[in-house]
Amino acid sequence: MPHKSLRVDDNVSADISDHPKDIFFAAVETTRMPMIVTDPNAPDNPIIFANQAFLEMIGYAHDEIVGKNCRFLQGVETDREVVNSIRDAVKNKQEFSTEVLNYKKDGSSFWNALFISPIQNEKGDVIYFLHRS
Repeated sequence: MPHKSLRVDDNVSADISDHPKDIFFAAVETTRMPMIVTDPNAPDNPIIFANQAFLEMIGYAHDEIVGKNCRFLQGVETDREVVNSIRDAVKNKQEFSTEVLNYKKDGSSFWNALFISPIQNEKGDVIYFLHRS
């Protein structure tokens, strides 16, 4: 798969509350497609933002997931090879798509058609990952 990435202005910080008018986060927030943004430069690549569509899909509140790695959605039947492929793509800062069995807050499972894209600043550094479901 060819390497693709999105770019955002260097002035965007990991604390999105500082940028309520930032067009990137505004687009993520308002789309009906479930999306999260993670910070690959912080320890354990935590979720820094989730839109309402994502929260409705998984049944968690925003404050229950921000700061956590996405692995909390994995469960006993989640394929470890798929998880390793996701981890490798993030480590290598590559775009990636797959289907992964995840679990909602109520314990029910769902197939997540996952698309991960690195987000670069103007210097070409990966500053976020956008996860679309």
